[in-house]
Amino acid sequence: CSVYKNDASVAPLPGAANDVARLKTLLCERLQFDEQQIAVLSGWPDDDESRRPTKANIERAFVALADRVSAGTSVFIFLSGHG
Repeated sequence: CSVYKNDASVAPLPGAANDVARLKTLLCERLQFDEQQIAVLSGWPDDDESRRPTKANIERAFVALADRVSAGTSVFIFLSGHG
C-alpha cells in the first residue's frame, strides 16, 4: 500500500504501487506468466474494495492461493510497502 487513508501517522510510500505494477509487467511480458495467476492487492481503489491490501483481503488471497496449489508448487509472494 502506498497511501494509508485511515492512519495519517503512517508515511506514504509513493514508489510502492509502482514497484508492484512494474513487477507484474515483468512477470507477464518478459517471463510469460499468466496474468490470471497473479493476485495484486495494491493501492486503495475506490472501484473495487476487494483489491485493497486489507487484512481480510490478504487472508482471502492466501486461502485462494492455498486452494490452487499443491505440494511441490513454487509460489512467489512480493510485498512493497511498510514491512
